[in-house]
Amino acid sequence: MLSTHGADIVTLGRGAVANGDWPNQVATCEGWLIDFDGRILSPLADLQSDDRTVARLKALRNLRDDLDLEIEAGEPIDA
Repeated sequence: MLSTHGADIVTLGRGAVANGDWPNQVATCEGWLIDFDGRILSPLADLQSDDRTVARLKALRNLRDDLDLEIEAGEPIDA
């Protein structure tokens, strides 16, 4: 996205900010790059909506780990 100038701005959520190793995880395909999920903004953008989304993503990661799936970097995660 950045190398093709496909974005004017990139934002990081608190999970990335809280994890100082996140850039390295993404670079080595250990971290997940996910498409923006607009559901965190509805019905309004609050911490509870974000917490629900984070919980859903953790459940997906656990399922991936339980099934020993390999996800390519940048591949979208479908709920």
